[in-house]
Amino acid sequence: MTVSWESVADWFVRPTALSVGVSLVMFALTLGALEHFFWCPGRERTLPRNHWLDLIFWFFTPLVTKFITTAALLFLLGQVVGLWGGELPTTERNTLVVRQPLWLQMIAVLYIGDFVHYWTHRLFHADRLWPAHAVHHSPTELDWFSSMRMHPVNDIVTRAAQGVPLYILGFSVEAIFLGVPIVALIVIVSHTNVPWTFGAFRYVVVSPVYHQWHHSSEPDAIDRNFAGMFPIWDLLFGTYYMPRGKIATRFGCKSDPPPETFAGQMMYPLRMWMNGPTRPVDAVPTSQEAAPC
Repeated sequence: MTVSWESVADWFVRPTALSVGVSLVMFALTLGALEHFFWCPGRERTLPRNHWLDLIFWFFTPLVTKFITTAALLFLLGQVVGLWGGELPTTERNTLVVRQPLWLQMIAVLYIGDFVHYWTHRLFHADRLWPAHAVHHSPTELDWFSSMRMHPVNDIVTRAAQGVPLYILGFSVEAIFLGVPIVALIVIVSHTNVPWTFGAFRYVVVSPVYHQWHHSSEPDAIDRNFAGMFPIWDLLFGTYYMPRGKIATRFGCKSDPPPETFAGQMMYPLRMWMNGPTRPVDAVPTSQEAAPC
């Protein structure tokens, strides 16, 4: 059997319960083994955590959340097309992007998508949107298995902010689809509990240590390292943080964290938005104490 980029992309773009289950086993055997042998020193292995919750999210996020996000994105794109009287200005789109080779479109999609992700990520750390993002920051023990914790609101807003501009600019569906497995792999690997910085490439691609600092509840790491793939955005906008020779040791949300149940985490944003404040006052970064991750 020949394995092509197209077949790999299809595995992630159109997931099934079988493909998600197989992916779970593959990551458990590879990243799970790496964590066993290279577990970050100074971190406990038995912190309170609901692994059943991680398992539910591992299937719910790619099978249910992605379905909801896709439906929302298609609706938004339909509205955008309607603004142009039923079709987009194809001549301008072809001139800008479509005539470029697929590999160049893929690179552009990855960088533009991550640039948008950087800014939407920063917005989700602000007061109003924080409750939807707090679900992703809820694990007190960060590892590859916790990477799928994502509230649907978080995913819908982020993917819509990425997908609509990419479509308007004229990037091909193939370029976008081929970028999906690359993004998925980097996201999962960046949550792996290993003390890797990628050495000389620390400024090129997001590493596990880099993203661990983003999840840290330690004061100096609050609201840092928003990039999902390329640290250049944090370097450019002053949010880069990865001190040499150090690793984060504390994770989770300091104040009013989401409950460790699936229903509780789904309802958490609504409860916070109704009761407020959305990001607890005692959790806002100050010079004296830490805030939510």
